[in-house]
Amino acid sequence: MLILLDLFTLKIIRNVRCGAPLSLQLLKKYSMKVFKFGGASVSSVERIQKVAEIIKDYGKKDLIIIISAMGKTTNALEKVAEAFYAGKTSEALSLFDVVKQNHLTTAKYLLVTSYNATLNLLTDFFTEVEWLLHDKPVRTSTTTTTR
Repeated sequence: MLILLDLFTLKIIRNVRCGAPLSLQLLKKYSMKVFKFGGASVSSVERIQKVAEIIKDYGKKDLIIIISAMGKTTNALEKVAEAFYAGKTSEALSLFDVVKQNHLTTAKYLLVTSYNATLNLLTDFFTEVEWLLHDKPVRTSTTTTTR
């Protein structure tokens, strides 16, 4: 079973073994099922548990599972980015804290026995994002000159 996690938007699925982009021919060759869960389907503890039940129903079959952002997370992160690029560091950090707390709370209820070990990993990740939000935004010009 291959599980891909994506906090923002799924851009490309890669085959872990060879690093090549996953193709329909490869999926057919190995008779793989592909599932993508995101948004409302992973917006609460109960819904995430339902996703786990769906996956368990397939037993040991070859599956590719993509889990993208929990419900409303993408919108919340867009607001964080808007505040960051507007130079509103405090607002960006405050908005990000809401996202962080939502994920920590969800993890706490899902990972009861392994939460403490996971908390350290999540805290490290969230701390890195908060450090980035303290930096100045770097923008590159997307305009091109025509002749």
